[in-house]
Amino acid sequence: YPAPQPFDLSDATRARGDMLVNKGDASKQIPACIACHGSAMTGVQPTTPGLLGLPRDYLVSQIGAWKNGARHAFAPDCMAQVAQRLSAEDIGAVAAWLAAQPVPAGATAVAPGAVKL
Repeated sequence: YPAPQPFDLSDATRARGDMLVNKGDASKQIPACIACHGSAMTGVQPTTPGLLGLPRDYLVSQIGAWKNGARHAFAPDCMAQVAQRLSAEDIGAVAAWLAAQPVPAGATAVAPGAVKL
């Protein structure tokens, strides 16, 4: 994996990204990213991808594709529903925070039963 990207945004943006990834935002009905992608953000087998080790621009484009309907999944299309609730600022904060995190050594996707929604 490449080295994490430097986080060059404000402390408030960093905090918002961290909060959305690890706790979500109940007021907007946004679940924490870790609820579906695993506590280490390395994905959940067989189809939920890991989010670490990806460039910020790639993450923004993929979340944006969910938000504008260019990307889809089989029902229930949970990510499309979540993306609709994210503001542009939220997407930027999540993408920047994720891109700044190192990938844990030996990172692998977790088994399906390891994540409780």
